[in-house]
Amino acid sequence: MRKSFSSLTSRELDSLERGVRVMKSRPKHDPTSWWYQANMHGYLDQEEETILEAWGSCQHANWWFLPWHRAYLFAFERILRAASGDVELTLPYWDWTDRSQRALPDRFFDSDSPLFEKNRCIKQGMPIAATAVAWEHAFRVVSFASPCGGEGFGGPYKREPGHREHNRNFGALEVCAHNAVHTEIGHWMGNPDTAGRDPIFWLHHANVDRLWGEWLRLGRGRRNPDDPLWLETRFTFFDPGGRRIELSASNVLDLDRLGYYYDKGVSVQAVPPSLAGPQRRNVIKAFPPGMMEEVIATDGTPRTLGSSPQTVRLAVEPAQQPRLTAALGGFQGLGDADHRIVRAIFTDVRYDTPPSRYYSVYINLPDLAQAGDPNTPYFVGLITFFESASQAAMGHRDGMKAGQGASITLDLTENLRELGLLGASADSITITLVPSDARAGMAADPLVGAGPTVSVGHITIAATPE
Repeated sequence: MRKSFSSLTSRELDSLERGVRVMKSRPKHDPTSWWYQANMHGYLDQEEETILEAWGSCQHANWWFLPWHRAYLFAFERILRAASGDVELTLPYWDWTDRSQRALPDRFFDSDSPLFEKNRCIKQGMPIAATAVAWEHAFRVVSFASPCGGEGFGGPYKREPGHREHNRNFGALEVCAHNAVHTEIGHWMGNPDTAGRDPIFWLHHANVDRLWGEWLRLGRGRRNPDDPLWLETRFTFFDPGGRRIELSASNVLDLDRLGYYYDKGVSVQAVPPSLAGPQRRNVIKAFPPGMMEEVIATDGTPRTLGSSPQTVRLAVEPAQQPRLTAALGGFQGLGDADHRIVRAIFTDVRYDTPPSRYYSVYINLPDLAQAGDPNTPYFVGLITFFESASQAAMGHRDGMKAGQGASITLDLTENLRELGLLGASADSITITLVPSDARAGMAADPLVGAGPTVSVGHITIAATPE
């Protein structure tokens, strides 16, 4: 049984710390060492003369994000257990779904503990912001994968695995819980190439893994892909003896087979009952041919985002209002995907250095005082830059300045439906971007720099087929 860190007994905590201490004492070239395991997630080019097997193989911004990290945790847990000498040791999770546990546990700030890490920006006792762990918002998504970020729970459909992609399209759980937590903790956790060095990384990802199971338990059309490409693509890990093993998604879907389960579930309160969704496909590989995206409203004024909130009003011309009504009311003729979606598209997103902040996005927010709650119909999602931090660490700080900037999409459909924005009442839509402030007053993150300038070229509201 994997338990919440807050419920560990003294004996269980001792075993955990002993295993971590032993792994940290092993040489970097040993696949069962702390450093080797961390470098499997990512590494800094400038620190390594020799790149060893499976280093830098983490999967982000694609539909292997969840199964790869589950296999990673499974292999790591076996190594940790053997190192501890306790055959009953399991990897605990950090339960940031519980409002009372959103600060890092105090033990992670105890310099006498191997769980201590000085390379963090967050302070002891400072809770993670509610919008950083908007997991209930992610649970609204029914499909596991979609070509566009945020419209698939597990990540965008891809033909092959990738790493260090310059891709801002993340899965709903990845962007609405995973990425922002990494950013708020900052420093090593704020960079995918160093995140695995921080002991809290493993507990954070155990909670993400737990939520994957809870999303499936919710049902209403939620299920894993049955595509052989997703199921059988294999990745390299190591057993407690340091021997190479290969695992695919098909190997890690059955927790009974893996030999662990979580001590408790979650209470989901913010998923609209309308999302019954059994007609929805679990993987959307491409939009139906011949279906063209319809622009509902657009703002082409380049904008610079900083440390203050910004609101952009997009006028919906009378000729476009019926199209918005049709999109929100349903669109027939697509078979098992029988409605369209309305999205906000942020085009040509660029920055000077990868921001050590993220932006919460709201639609038709009546008052800034109502920002901060992810479980309202005003909250759309997050714009995060976690994956970009690896580019900065590798010296590619201008990776988003040359050529075309990134395109980020957020699904507005259910928000608009809940707000009752239909037809003639939809003469305008406002988009409000609120920078994260949970780390206000902290020192600049040395791995991503300070004072970044983020620019957005266009903001467009469009209706597109699912």
